[in-house]
Amino acid sequence: MLVHGKAPVKRRLLPAQLMSIMRLTPILILIASLHVSAKSYSQEITISSKNITLEKVFKLIEEQTGFSILWNEKLLDKSHTVSINVKGASLTRVLDICFQGLPLSYRIKDKVVLIGLAPVLQSGDTSHPSHPPIDIHGQVMNDNGEPLPGATVTVKGTGKGTITNAKGEFELKKVEGNAVLVITSVNMETVEMKVEGKTYLIVSAKQRINGLDETVVKGYYNTTKRLNTGTVAKIKGEDIRKQPVDNPILALGGRMPGVQITQVSGIPGAPMSVVIRGKSSLGAGSEPLYVIDGVPFAHSLTSLTFSSGVSAQSLDGLSGASNGTNPFVSINPSDIESIEVLKDADATAIYGSRGANGVVLITTRKAKAGKTTVDVNFYSGWGRPVRLATMMDTKQYVTMRKEAFKNDGIIPTASNATDLMVWDTTRYTDWGKLLIGKQARSNDAQVRLSGGNQQTQFSIATGYHRETPVYYGNMSDTRSSIHSNIIHHSTDDRFSVALSASYSMDNNHINTTDLTQLINTVPNAPYPLDSSGNLVWRDHGINFRNPLAYIFRIYTGKTENLLSSMNMRYRIAKGFSVKVDAGYNSVRLDQVTTNPIKSQSPYSPSLISSAEFYNGLSRNWIIEPQAEYSNQWGKVKLQVLVGGSLQDQTNSGNKISGSDYANDDLLLTPGSAAVTSVNSNYSKYNYGAIFGRVNYNWDGKYLLNASARRDGSSRFGPGKQFGNFGAVGAAWIFSQENFMKNISFLSFGKLRASMGVTGNDRIGDYGFIAIWAPTTSAVAYQGSNGLYPQNLLNPDFAWERNRKWEGAIELSFLKDRIYVSADYYLNKTDNQLTDLILPSQTGFTSITANRDAILQNSGWELMLNTTNVQGKKFTWRSSFNITIPRNKLLRYPDLENSPYASTWSIGMPVTINKSVPYLGVDPKTGIHQLAGISIPNDLTAINDLAQRSYGGLQNTFEYKGWSLDFFFHFVKQKGKTSIQFQTPGTRTNQPIELLDRWQKPGDITDVQRFTTAGAAATQYSYYANYSSARITDASFIRLRNVSLSYRFNQSIAKKINAETIRLYFQAQNLFTFTSYKTGDPETMSFTSMPPLRMLTAGIQVVF
Repeated sequence: MLVHGKAPVKRRLLPAQLMSIMRLTPILILIASLHVSAKSYSQEITISSKNITLEKVFKLIEEQTGFSILWNEKLLDKSHTVSINVKGASLTRVLDICFQGLPLSYRIKDKVVLIGLAPVLQSGDTSHPSHPPIDIHGQVMNDNGEPLPGATVTVKGTGKGTITNAKGEFELKKVEGNAVLVITSVNMETVEMKVEGKTYLIVSAKQRINGLDETVVKGYYNTTKRLNTGTVAKIKGEDIRKQPVDNPILALGGRMPGVQITQVSGIPGAPMSVVIRGKSSLGAGSEPLYVIDGVPFAHSLTSLTFSSGVSAQSLDGLSGASNGTNPFVSINPSDIESIEVLKDADATAIYGSRGANGVVLITTRKAKAGKTTVDVNFYSGWGRPVRLATMMDTKQYVTMRKEAFKNDGIIPTASNATDLMVWDTTRYTDWGKLLIGKQARSNDAQVRLSGGNQQTQFSIATGYHRETPVYYGNMSDTRSSIHSNIIHHSTDDRFSVALSASYSMDNNHINTTDLTQLINTVPNAPYPLDSSGNLVWRDHGINFRNPLAYIFRIYTGKTENLLSSMNMRYRIAKGFSVKVDAGYNSVRLDQVTTNPIKSQSPYSPSLISSAEFYNGLSRNWIIEPQAEYSNQWGKVKLQVLVGGSLQDQTNSGNKISGSDYANDDLLLTPGSAAVTSVNSNYSKYNYGAIFGRVNYNWDGKYLLNASARRDGSSRFGPGKQFGNFGAVGAAWIFSQENFMKNISFLSFGKLRASMGVTGNDRIGDYGFIAIWAPTTSAVAYQGSNGLYPQNLLNPDFAWERNRKWEGAIELSFLKDRIYVSADYYLNKTDNQLTDLILPSQTGFTSITANRDAILQNSGWELMLNTTNVQGKKFTWRSSFNITIPRNKLLRYPDLENSPYASTWSIGMPVTINKSVPYLGVDPKTGIHQLAGISIPNDLTAINDLAQRSYGGLQNTFEYKGWSLDFFFHFVKQKGKTSIQFQTPGTRTNQPIELLDRWQKPGDITDVQRFTTAGAAATQYSYYANYSSARITDASFIRLRNVSLSYRFNQSIAKKINAETIRLYFQAQNLFTFTSYKTGDPETMSFTSMPPLRMLTAGIQVVF
């Protein structure tokens, strides 16, 4: 017989060491004897391996316990391999796992384990039933792979049961082999598991989180909704993935109180507007801080103002059909776990100057413990624009033109009316159908692999998304991405490290112009292509501006986003740990726009091909060491956090303009241009801070949270670079008081308040120093170009300050089936950065400087969440929120003599529009009447164009495997009417709404008579630019999202070895209810692409 075992290990000792040990030997022996007799065979063993041989398992046991294991080598041929995942387990438990289902048994004597064959029942022996009683050991874990203590484990149909210990372990003796175990625990879903003769079971229980106890991420720390002293809005990743959007931020619209999302275009990758609790700055940026997995998002932003008056953020660089590039176009929505928006001082002050306008925290999906799973998801969809304008056909257009000439007393001729006198007036091209009549297509595929054990978890995901616009031609926007995450904990849970990395690339191949702008082309113009497919430029000797020429003006934009983060934590002692968060983010932008000869009329006096090239790079790294301490003394729980932050961000860009190419085929390379010019830019931003937080919790009733931060920013001059910011938040959970215990219908009640100050450095770099730039001159001085001052020295450049106050109440009724919260906030921003007028003799008309101006934002935010029906098979939940914001300019020195005198007024919102009062169309003359035409003196009509209220209503229905979710987004606002500045009657097509025009004396209408020139045309110009008639109700209710899914029974899924099969249908922007005329109320223009109505169908399979 060959016997394997572990030989003793001898160690050499120095004499002094030997003497010391000899003195301690009796004591050590006594302690060891007591320890062994007390613990028996409960040595703690930790093993995590898959498909490991028994021989390797035995060696690990010997190394960790000191036991010797003896076996017959021939027995191992019958054992194959095992998979084992235990932490701090006993010896007997590990051996039970190893021998489960194998014909092996063991016997322990002293420090030796003897392995042998298990006894086999002889034929005809009926002394044991087919499933004899067995002793069961096991462990219960939550869905994160963590032990679940205090869970109740019972044998179904009997009174036998037990409770798991601190490690989630349990033991039941003499259980029938065919029994069913029922596992229950507070806030966990009930699990039933068949024993099936197994002696060791691992049970995974899914957490059932009360809405008040779900985790709330606040950046440097986490809390729960119950214990939160600040204001944080949250959307889960599952709600984002219910929406077929290419940009995760679009999924927030209407779902978060205080967060205003405006989509300015339906073109893939278009910019959008994000405003949290109103515009807080007059001159500096009002966009929030974006943080992804602890790393500030690196991007150099440009603010664009659209015809609706909405300002949106775009990456620097060239402009295509979407009028800029959305900073988040390269982020995969499927990779997101949650998005939290921090709003009040308590939540944002710990971010200091960066949090003045709110903070958007994006948390990506992390690995979780459990068996390895593969999640495959694919959908395909079709889309069309919502609320397109209907333009006049040829008959209506010809009528308009002829009537205009008649009204003006002008006879149309071949020189002043070629569209009437030369071109065929029976010919008709529906330009809307031709240019933007295609169906948009969307295809999305995602694959995610994840798994791990208690020590190490991993996930890797890859995605592909492709969208095509509704434009004529072959265009697309595609995004490819990969995201990985690994988390590791030491066996004693003292050390942990998490690494995340993601890379995505978005390729935008959409032309340079939004073709929606061209739907006003004359309807009887020649068809744009001849019989050979060539562009048509002339008809009957009359030149024609061909709309299809723009499809040859190529725009190519490639956006690459690399994001990586590392989080390391080490627990030095109980309640005290240190950690380091570090990250790197880079955004690279490569763009090309072309204007080839073939896109220009051959009858043009000058044909010059040209192209522009831009490449930009924004890089950002950050490192934040921190120390945390937490402890509890009776009813008092204290948490302390201190840390520092170092951030470095660089932005660089190069723009090359080339012209006069010899051939259109050479346009994609700047070196082939006969004439080139180069512009470069570079900026560097350094930021440093120290911060701290103290949280005090007394008996879960009285909560106090204080945070402070000292920031240093390179964007300010000497002596102005540092600022101190902080906040304090307090909460009283009065439902925990004894005098509230008898109010049975009230489940939870909390009053909270916060106050604090944050700063704002969301301004350009180098604004405080004098900058000189090179200049070119037709006659160079001594053969050299000169320099000119581009920016004046301003050493007093300093922080804006945003002072915030808030009070709120949260209530929960009927065992948390009804949750209500009401928040009132008041923010005042002073030391405003705006333009200060300078004498022209200085060479500058203004300089950006701090003014003693105060801008106030206040408002109410209300939220209602209800569980209307909660049954075994049917559930109905609802969520409603509404925000009522107000904005007011409290102070601005010498406003009446500033350049903003015709724009702002003290005591009024900064979003007002000043216009000339409109008096209607004169019934006698058919011409618009205004109260004056002296601008700006007659701008006496004032209307606020801000959103007066906004919010959303979501309903979710679940029945067996079915789930139906729909969400309405509503906005109450005034806006500008969607019109063209070309006078109706001129050589431009118009919407059919203008057919309701004045035609004869006595007509009552708000549409002026058609005209081509003269006083009526001049008056129309004043009407279009300054009239109060341009202000209209732009409120809307939009069925923003519908999601219907069906999850097949697991018995069906198992037929293809899958865990889950789910089919789903999703719709975006399905219906819009509004009184807004001609176009969409969100974009407020019929000549720009409105949001798309997208319908998708997909399948998800989890293996």
